[in-house]
Amino acid sequence: MSLGYTLGALMALRATTWGEVRIFAAGSLIAFALSLVGAFYYVVIAGVVAIGLIVILLASLILTVGLGYYLLRYGRAPGHGGN
Repeated sequence: MSLGYTLGALMALRATTWGEVRIFAAGSLIAFALSLVGAFYYVVIAGVVAIGLIVILLASLILTVGLGYYLLRYGRAPGHGGN
C-alpha cells in the first residue's frame, strides 16, 4: 500500500495546485503513519531487527513528518483560511 502511495506521489508532481493533491496527501499520511506504527512495533517492541523493517521505519517516519507538515500548513480548502 505504501508503494502505491509513493508512486501516486510521483504522479502528483504534475499537479499545478494544492487542491489537486490535498485528499491524496491525507490518505498518504494515514497509510505512512500506520506503516510507521507497525514497523516501530516490530523493530523496537518485538525486537525483530531486519534491514527491510528499518528501511520501512525510516521512510515512514520521514514521509509521515513531511506530509503532516504540509497538511497542517496548506491542508485547508481555499476560502477556509488556507493557501
